[in-house]
Amino acid sequence: MIESGHEINLMPREVIKDRLRRLYLMRIKRMLSRLYPLLLLLLATELIIYFLLVSVRDDLTSFEAKRLSDNQSMIESVEQINESLLEIEKKSLVYSTWTPQVQEVLRVLPSEMKISTIGVVEKDNSLLIEGEFYVRSAVVEFQKELRALSWVKKVESPLQNFALNSEAEFSFSVYKNGLEDND
Repeated sequence: MIESGHEINLMPREVIKDRLRRLYLMRIKRMLSRLYPLLLLLLATELIIYFLLVSVRDDLTSFEAKRLSDNQSMIESVEQINESLLEIEKKSLVYSTWTPQVQEVLRVLPSEMKISTIGVVEKDNSLLIEGEFYVRSAVVEFQKELRALSWVKKVESPLQNFALNSEAEFSFSVYKNGLEDND
């Protein structure tokens, strides 16, 4: 027996190379046959992760689009509310300037008359008073009382307030002193 650790092989060099090649190929085949399930499992896992990521990306994209849409609609709602608040503020300024005068109008109202509507006409900033009367002379008296108030610039009344008809309704437009837009 040879102790050098070398084996004496009497086979031709070609056969030895061929045998070694086959051995290597068999080992590689055996190793690959053991790795195939692992490789398939790894590939399947990667595909699952890919489709999950695509799904999450699509969900995030749709969520972001919905959020942007919601934000836009909220911005539009806020703008509408702001516009409404500005309108309310303008109207409250107009109406609040008439509040003390309405009290005086009610104080000089004759008992033979009943007011159904008191409102501010924004276009010309006048106070519109409408209602019913039971005695025709009360309309004339009420018009005189309104003109006598210190803050009244003019009182307009349509001719039907004095017409002789079966309807006993009146209407007055009262304008304030010191307002240029009343002319």
